Amino acid sequence: MLLVLMWPSLGWQYTGQSKEQWREPAAFILAQPGCAKGPIYVYGDKTPYKYLVGKARPELQLIEIPLGKVAATRSQPAGDCPIALWAGKISPDEFAEMLSQLPPRSASCRKVREFYWAFVVTRDPDDDNCREIP
Repeated sequence: MLLVLMWPSLGWQYTGQSKEQWREPAAFILAQPGCAKGPIYVYGDKTPYKYLVGKARPELQLIEIPLGKVAATRSQPAGDCPIALWAGKISPDEFAEMLSQLPPRSASCRKVREFYWAFVVTRDPDDDNCREIP
């Protein structure tokens, strides 16, 4: 009986956590210097990512890494943004697996900022080894 009474509040709390999974990394990305055009790789459908940063950065190029097709991702030259990759709504284990399937990079090219079930990978824009992403 108690669970039935709690059910509506559980749904609200889950929705709130889900929204925060997207908002915190979006705020982090928008706070980065540059990042006017990108590109930034995003894991999965780019719609929720675009929704969060599109108004502030309408020219920001987001490149989808399709779910389950990480190994097919090809590198491209980095742009004006130190962000290489943004992955939302993904577990730490899934994220680690995803990173292992991307083209290899030096440690300075993949610094991971962890949020609650979301990750942002930054690169050192001054390091010549980090001229390609992701």
